[in-house]
Amino acid sequence: MEPAKLNLLVQAEANENSTFKGKTMAWSVYMLLCEDHSVYVGVSTNVEARYAKHVVGKGAKYTRSHRPVKLLRTWDCTNHSEALKLEHYFKGLSHARKLYAVAYGLRSGIPKDVPLVDPH
Repeated sequence: MEPAKLNLLVQAEANENSTFKGKTMAWSVYMLLCEDHSVYVGVSTNVEARYAKHVVGKGAKYTRSHRPVKLLRTWDCTNHSEALKLEHYFKGLSHARKLYAVAYGLRSGIPKDVPLVDPH
């Protein structure tokens, strides 16, 4: 499938999944551990379905070349805006700080110097 068509499919799915029978669905931020030990951060209204897409190579461009091996953690958000802000914050963290956030379930206030955390 062409990247442009896949993007439209993902956007349509996100729009479709954000409401169900007139009720707004909760957004979540999630972190994945990849084969090369990198950490991918994303947002979704259905983390399990989105993770499945990443695993089969239909998710983000990054996870097509860095295959995910484990869903590390999710954080529930009240709306899409909050989820995008949290995702942006997490993406700005170092690898060690992302793993620290996963280990302790932190959303903010992650210290600059953190001990190494084993993602497994």
